[in-house]
Formats: sequence, C-alpha cells, structure tokens
Amino acid sequence: MPGFVSWLCLPRMLTPRRFLFRSLSHYRGIHLAVALGVAVGTAVLSGALLVGDSVRGSLRDLTLDRLGAIDHAMVTDRYFRADLSEDLAEATNFAYAFERAAPAVLIRGSVESASSGARASRVNIHGIDEGFASFYEQPLPLPKSRQVVLNESLAREVGVAAGDSILLRFQTDTLVPSESVMGRKDDNVRTLRLEVASVLPNRGPGRFGLSPSQQLPFNAYMELKALQRSLEQDGRANALFVSGSHTDAEQLNGILRDTLTLSDLNLSIRRLDDEGTLALNTDRIVLEVPVAEAAVRAAKEAKLAAIPILTYLANTLRVGDREVPYSTVTAMGPDQAATNDSLVLLGGSPAPALTADEIFLNDWAARDLRAGTGDAIEMTYYVVGTEGQLDTATHRFTLKGVVRLSGLAADRHLAPDYKGMSDAKRMGDWAPPFPVDLSRVRAVDEDYWNRYRSAPKGFVSLETAKTLWSSRFGQLTSIRFTPQKAQARVLTVEKAEASFREAFLRRLSPATLGLAFQPVKARGLAASSGATDFSGLFIGFSLFLIVSATMLVTLLFRLGVERRAKEIGLLLSTGHTMASVRRLLLGEGALISLVGCLVGLPAAVGYGALMVHGLRTWWRAAVGGSFLELHIGTISLAGGAVGALAMMIVSIWLSLRRLRRFSPRSMLAGALEEER
Repeated sequence: MPGFVSWLCLPRMLTPRRFLFRSLSHYRGIHLAVALGVAVGTAVLSGALLVGDSVRGSLRDLTLDRLGAIDHAMVTDRYFRADLSEDLAEATNFAYAFERAAPAVLIRGSVESASSGARASRVNIHGIDEGFASFYEQPLPLPKSRQVVLNESLAREVGVAAGDSILLRFQTDTLVPSESVMGRKDDNVRTLRLEVASVLPNRGPGRFGLSPSQQLPFNAYMELKALQRSLEQDGRANALFVSGSHTDAEQLNGILRDTLTLSDLNLSIRRLDDEGTLALNTDRIVLEVPVAEAAVRAAKEAKLAAIPILTYLANTLRVGDREVPYSTVTAMGPDQAATNDSLVLLGGSPAPALTADEIFLNDWAARDLRAGTGDAIEMTYYVVGTEGQLDTATHRFTLKGVVRLSGLAADRHLAPDYKGMSDAKRMGDWAPPFPVDLSRVRAVDEDYWNRYRSAPKGFVSLETAKTLWSSRFGQLTSIRFTPQKAQARVLTVEKAEASFREAFLRRLSPATLGLAFQPVKARGLAASSGATDFSGLFIGFSLFLIVSATMLVTLLFRLGVERRAKEIGLLLSTGHTMASVRRLLLGEGALISLVGCLVGLPAAVGYGALMVHGLRTWWRAAVGGSFLELHIGTISLAGGAVGALAMMIVSIWLSLRRLRRFSPRSMLAGALEEER
C-alpha cells in the first residue's frame, strides 16, 4: 500500500490508463473475486437462454425429421381416387410452386405378437408406396403384400424383430359412418397375419406423424395395394401428401378443387331416362348437408328442377294384426310433379300432396295389409340411441290413399344401394349391418323382391321423414333433377348432365367435406417457435443464482472501495473531483465485469448442456420425451452476456454513489464517515 500511495502523490504522472492497470494489478485478489461473480451471473443467464434455444431448436428438428419433405397433407374420413395425386401433379399450376404428390392410406389399429401375445394399441397403420418413401432421405424399405415394417418403439412394445409374425387388426368399413343405422359396428374388424420385414429406427419415417408431439408414435407400414384390398377400397386412398412450398396452402387447395371429380366425393350421377332426368346418389347412403345444398344451387343455375328424396327402411308396416316386414318408405319434395313421372292413385288421378303423419301405400302393400283410406298404419324402424345403440321406434300414420305400383312408384332407384342387401338375389340372403329376423320373410315378400327389388311400399311427406329419420350425417338419400318445362325441348340428357356437373363442382367447397390440404410443416415449425418459453422458465428457476451473483459482485466491489478509502481521499485531495474518481472506478469495474463475462460464456455452454441433459433424463416428464439436444445460439450467448454485464455495471454504479456521502478527510484517515 505505501508504494501504491507514493505514485498517487504525483498527480502530473497519473493517467486513467496507468491508474486502471496499476489498480488491477495491486488489487488483483478482490478483482478476481468480482470477475468470478460476474462469470457466474453470465453463465446462469446465458445458459438459461440456451435452454430455450435448445427446446425450440429440438422441436424444429423434430418437425423436420418426422415430416421429411412433406409440406402439405390432406387426411380425410372418406376415400378418394389414389390417382388424384397424379392428376394433381399434372395440373398446370402445380409445377410452379410444388414438387410431387403421393397418396397413402392412414388408419388406426392394434398389433399383437403372434408368439407372445403382447399387444400394442393406438397403432398408426400406413399404406404406402414408393411415392411416400421418396419424401425421406432415410431409407424406407417397402414391404411386400404379406409383410409389414414397424418402427423401433412399436417393435419394442410387442417384443418382435425382423422375421417374426404379428397380427394386425383394424376396422374395414369407414365409408358409411358406424354411428348411423347402416354403419357396420361389430363385424367390420379385419385381422391380418403379417411378417415383420424390417424395423425402422425412431427417426425419419419411423417417427412420422402429422400432429406435433414429443412422444414416440407406434408406426406400422404396409404395401398400399395390400391395405386397399383389406379395406375393400381398391384404387382409393384417404391421405395425400405434397412437397414444395410449405406456406401456400390456399393455392394448392385451389388446384385440388379444379382436379376433383364426383368419384372423389363418393358421388355419382345416374341417368334415369332419355328426357334429361338425373339422380345424384352417394355411396355413403346419406347426402351430406353441404353436398345437398350445393346440388340444389347448381340445379337452379343449370335450369333444372330439384326433387329431394329421403328413403328409409321400415322394419314393419302394420295394420291391426297384419304386417309387412322390411319395406322401404320414400319421401319426396313438393316438386315431384316436375318429374316426367309421378305417383298415380288407383283411380288414375295424380296423388295429392301429403301432410304430416299421412302415408300412401302402393297397391301391393295395401292389398297385403287389407288396408283402406283412413286406416291407421303403424311403422316401426331402427334409430341410433344416445349411446350409439340401435333402438326401435314406432310412428303411426293415416293412410291417405293407395298408389299404383307402376312408373315412379315402382322405381327401385328411389332407394340407395344398401351393402349386403341391394346386391342380394333373395331377401333370405340379406346380410345388413343391423339385426334382422329373416324368418319373418314370406314367399310373397320374396316375390316382391324378385320383381321390384327395393321399390318403396310406402310414401310419406318430406317434412315428416326429416323429422323422423334425419341425422347429423344428412337429411337426404338422393336428389333428382329434371329440365324445367321451358328447357325440356332444348336440353338433352347429355347437356343437362354436363351443365349440372360443371355448376355443382364449381359451387361445392371441398373443405366442407374435409378435403383440404393443411400446411403441416409450417404449422409444426410455428408450434416449435411458440412452445413454452423455457428461457424465461429457467431464468426464473435460476433467479436466485443471478441475484446472488449480482449481490456478491456489489458487496465485493464495495468492500474493495472501502479498502481503498485512503487512496480515494488522496485523489480527492490532489485536485481530482468526485465525478472523475467515480468514472475511474466505474471503468475499472466495467473492465473486470467484461473479463468476467468472457470467462462466463464457456461456463454458460456447460450450464446449458447440464440443464438440457436434466430435461432429457431427470426431468423428462416436463417435456414429454428425450428428444432434446443442445443448440448453441450466438444471439442468446451474446444477449445473456450483455444482460449480465449491464446488471453488474449498474450494481457497481449504485455502490459507487455512496462515495459522495463521505468527506475526503475521513477517507484520508481511512474511516468512512458521512459529512454533516
């Protein structure tokens, strides 16, 4: 200390630089402690920011890994043409922004080991071809028709390896919703015995999934054609993947809309006669509401009269103790007179409009029931209960009249094609998805089926039918169209169909039916950026260390200032102002803090690595997996260092403000006493 004070007695030789370097050397012990405190604060603050970078970067890597080159995906509950991918790729505007498209079949099922019986549920079953495999850089071996490829997590879950056999189970009937009366509920589970061709590591296609998730999925891959055959959906798919621009989903959906056909929507147009009468039917039994609304609007544009039709299956038509089993009953819109054929009463006059709870019977049913006008007709039919079960409902109608079993009344196309029924040669061969008592079927019923098939035996008003038989899946089974009278002579059936088809496809929004591409990669990347702010979270967890380091730096620097009271007093006595002394000491503290920050940066990387390791192991449940990897961001390192440096300089500045409260005389004496 005497030597250090001696050179302070030569004011003309004292410069800020000489003061700084001599002070750093003379008080190196206390300065080292301050620098270490700053290093701790820098390591904790920058390390916490690196944790946030690591979480976001790992989620981003996870998104890119599981999706490969897939930018857009369309997955629906309906099956469209697998060739739609080729039509899409050949569209004029597709090549400008997109690269390739590939179809696939995506369903859920379960896997069971054929030897041990170990089972895994919630398995993602994918029917793929080489188009899907091309989205990934990692090799994806394509299975053959009786093979399956499993990812590592699924193979480990059921304890199988390449060459072992597994039992793959899934539901087959998804065309008609299982929650509807005609949907198959219990007898549509298919079981396949397949050989495990290979096991994929849990990366790339082994981790494929459209929903952002940190959990490892259970993935199984089958040959596309083999899965299509098992689902009875030959040549069709329910998923379509596209690579290219990962943000322009609107343009891609516009191309899709121009490429779709009625077959892709499970719709068909049937020509009923040579005079322009058409019928819009669906393989899904019931026309969905958006489809029906678009069809009515398109018919108006094409100058066609639209006649909505709803046909339902009655379990029983009963009058007193006489009954007819299993009959279709049809309701038609009020414009049925616009058709080229209409219902005709037995007397030859056109059938009048029906009101609520009124019914027409055809002459076969009326004769079999020995029913006359005014009789009460009791109808029983199935409805879906609140818990998905089938209940039997009953409704009473009043017989309005009897219609001739000819023309429109004998039209078997008024009823949709019921799988397991419409294709049966005899009623005794029916195999519907709901319980039937075929012992009730009589010889006369078989004769009616042989001659008229599913032609309705009864007709009710459309309002009544919608009240009784509508569901969330739709209100109509078909819609008929016929040229309006002013157009009947000039509009041929070919022109009528072409005009309606064009207007219908233009007016129908595929997105309302679930046919729309989603920018899965863009959303996944956005989700990774907007994930939980682990930077702020770990700064909060580490706040005690940061505050403690700051307080330590403040106390150590204040201690150093107190030990240098005589030095500061001598400076003040030799003409230096308090402001200049504080600037000298602040510059000294800033340099020490800067050195501490530089020392703390490598420590920040170590701290961040330790925290990431903890999240991957000890605190694994916090992030839902072990996917985290350390990502070192220069911005976070620099930001943490600057933030720590700023905090330390502010704390040093605050401690130096105390000097103005002491007199130079007291500081020369080595006793810090406040002036009075």
